[in-house]
Amino acid sequence: MKKTFFVIFFFCTLFQSFAHDVSKVNFKIETLSDQIKVTVDLPWTLKDALETYDASLKEDKSRENFNRVLKNYVATHFILWSTANEKIPLKSVATAPVGDKHIHGAYFNFFFELDDIGRIENTFLFETNQSQHNKNQIKLNDTWFCFETSTAKKNIQLCSSKNLNTKSIVLAIVFIVFTSSAIYFRFFNLGNRS
Repeated sequence: MKKTFFVIFFFCTLFQSFAHDVSKVNFKIETLSDQIKVTVDLPWTLKDALETYDASLKEDKSRENFNRVLKNYVATHFILWSTANEKIPLKSVATAPVGDKHIHGAYFNFFFELDDIGRIENTFLFETNQSQHNKNQIKLNDTWFCFETSTAKKNIQLCSSKNLNTKSIVLAIVFIVFTSSAIYFRFFNLGNRS
């Protein structure tokens, strides 16, 4: 009986250890035909960050005040910069539909005016968690790229989507193939020498 209890206890605690890590937040950035859309699953610690950012939220818990504080927080903590080094204006913040997804906080969509993104500044939840890491996935020219921001690195510098061309990609592939081939032949031909 003790062994059965131990096994059940072990598996229960094992599954609890895989809970959502609130210090890691995923941001998905896409350029649509008329705007830039950012989708994010924010953890429950968002409430603490918003109350730290604007203490009025502790007193006035109305939906209107929450939406106002959230939009202001997004505007100051998730900044998209154009390739001309100008802030891309935030248009709106909305609750995102979740469908059948299992969530641990709240899904939101941030909508920005349409422009070429040159830099991303993402300091979400840094004031409440010094080990915060924000994973930023961005789609440029039908290819997804992933970058991380943290308290040590708050900005991501991107190439202009206009500058990402096939010539650069082909040159990179040729370089990788050439270098890999040289390393392969150097190390594997050493064993064939007599």
